[in-house]
Amino acid sequence: MQVGVIGTFIAVIAVMVVLDIFVKLLYKNKKRPSEIVVVGILLVSGFIEKIFTFINGKQIDPLLLILYTINLIWLYGFWNMKRWGAIGYVATLIIFQIVLFAQHKLTPNSILVVIGPSIVLYFYPKMQ
Repeated sequence: MQVGVIGTFIAVIAVMVVLDIFVKLLYKNKKRPSEIVVVGILLVSGFIEKIFTFINGKQIDPLLLILYTINLIWLYGFWNMKRWGAIGYVATLIIFQIVLFAQHKLTPNSILVVIGPSIVLYFYPKMQ
């Protein structure tokens, strides 16, 4: 169990670092930091994956689908470097973790969700 959590954490960090390197090489916009772009890419890819899972007829957790849909609204906000987007994103994920805890579905891997909000909150002072 412990090795799985450590491996997952290392894999998530590695993916974020590789994406950040690609974004820094290809994305030269100074309006938003590359780390915000990486969080946005990961959110959109997760949403697309859930949509394709639903289209293929597989059972998905409706709570996750609602979470990803709401996060797209917050993504629009922090993509445009608005503080309301950052606050909404972090608040939604905190509420989601509380719901998972109440349903006894909170796992060590679901704790990795704090990486995205941590990055968004780091850039909060630079947002309008």
